[in-house]
Order: sequence, then structure tokens, then C-alpha cells
Amino acid sequence: DLAPISIFISLLMIPFQINLFFFGEILECQIAGSKPKKSSNIDLKSLNPNLELKKAINNLIGPKFIFTNGTKYHAENVIRKLDLENVFEFIFDIKAANYIPKPNIETYNSFFESTGINPKTSIMFEDMGRNLIPAKDLGMTTVLIKREIPNQDNIFQDKKYSDIWGQDVPADYIIDDLAKFLNNI
Repeated sequence: DLAPISIFISLLMIPFQINLFFFGEILECQIAGSKPKKSSNIDLKSLNPNLELKKAINNLIGPKFIFTNGTKYHAENVIRKLDLENVFEFIFDIKAANYIPKPNIETYNSFFESTGINPKTSIMFEDMGRNLIPAKDLGMTTVLIKREIPNQDNIFQDKKYSDIWGQDVPADYIIDDLAKFLNNI
């Protein structure tokens, strides 16, 4: 039984869950001593509300967070576009992480300090397997959301980017439909 639990979700995986291509989180952050740029130029036209996902997330007991390597500004834009406002209690972004991205363990510890949640009673949903490794090491329940990665010509790039997405990790659950999974908890 996973409830009540603290939920935190990688922002990037939400659009993929509804079969949309979105790569903004990685592109928007330049960590070479400079702050991330506001990502107002990232095209969000393909994002649409997913009422089934919203209902599934709202039905979960416990606080819900977004933990992203992107900016809060970008997270808020995506949340608004997906009609997920007032669903999450807190956005922990790259600025809150002192510009140290996941999967650095220091970032996870900073996240837990900021939110006051216990990793052993938390579940992390993530589409990048490498980001689940520290979560698992900290005692979290981990859920890897599988996906296919198309480029602009709709050619799938799974093998080309497999080292980045890292789908071969020892996650507690491996899923391809977040709303369905959440409805069955």
C-alpha cells in the first residue's frame, strides 16, 4: 500500500505520458555559471489538458511536488497548459537546487530539506532512469515511465539517447500509462 505518501514528479514526464514530444527541460538550463534563461520560447502548443491524469493525481492522498531540472517559470507554464494548477504544493526547480541538476544526490537532499518529506514514504515518477538511482538509494519507491523519443521528423531516437534516458534501471515499477497506474494504487 503506497498511501499516504509524498508524490513528486519530474516535470518532463507529464507531457510524454500523454504522448506528446517535449524536450524543453533539458534545453532551458545552461549550468556553466550562468542562470537558466526563461523558457518563454519553448513551444507548448502541443500540450493539452488530460482530465484523467488530473483526476488520478488529485485522488492521491498526501502532498504532491514537482522536482525539475527546469525553471519554476517553465514548470508553471506546463502546469497551466495541462490544466494542473492547484494540484502540486511546491515546485523544486533548478534554482532551488543551486543549479545542481538531478541525478546529483546533493539535489535530492536539498529537495527533502526544502519540503520536509521523508524519502522512505515517498514515490518518485520519472522518465529518465538515471534520476531514479539516487531516489532508490535514499529509500524512495521509484516508478520509471517508459517512452519512445521522436525527433522533429517523428523518427524514434530510443537507441541514440539510451544513455541519457537510462531505461534499464532497477525501478520498483516500470509503466507506460501514468493515469492508469495511479488509478490502480
